[in-house]
Amino acid sequence: VPLPEQEGPQRGTWQKLEMFGSKELAYTITMHDYELFIAINQHELLYQVFGRYKYGKITANLDIFMRRFNEIQYWIVTEICLTPSPGKRVQLLRKFIKLAS
Repeated sequence: VPLPEQEGPQRGTWQKLEMFGSKELAYTITMHDYELFIAINQHELLYQVFGRYKYGKITANLDIFMRRFNEIQYWIVTEICLTPSPGKRVQLLRKFIKLAS
């Protein structure tokens, strides 16, 4: 049985997301992701491909970037699942599709 703090959100923030345009959200997310992306060293990519544990090297910037991708993915799925009505869910899904394009 999970502890109360481990259960996650009970309701989404779709009302707040409706206030922002898709371009504005896309710009904000892209700028944050770009800052994380440019911090990645080319050697981190090589260590990731050929096995970082084999070489004993640190790939901290790449790990942060991959964690960010997973956070965005989890956030989108969570928001869609926590939206109460099917109609609002469809609107939110359209917004996320527009955001990704």
